[in-house]
Amino acid sequence: MNASSMKDLFSDEEAALVLEALYGLRKVKLEAMAVLDGEGLQAGSRPFEERDFAVPAINKLIARFDDSDSETGEDRP
Repeated sequence: MNASSMKDLFSDEEAALVLEALYGLRKVKLEAMAVLDGEGLQAGSRPFEERDFAVPAINKLIARFDDSDSETGEDRP
């Protein structure tokens, strides 16, 4: 399935809801990562990274629905 067909699976309203959920999920995961980092917790012998929380995968899904620069982690208003 290519990126353009992903948007075709949903109405505009449904796509907006999916985007809202993905942005919210990314925000919650980044906040959780910040809390763990603030507490000094690590993933074994290394600090937690975005990939530990599937943030890059979420960014890719957002990019399939949205034309904004989601790969940078920039939040939509």
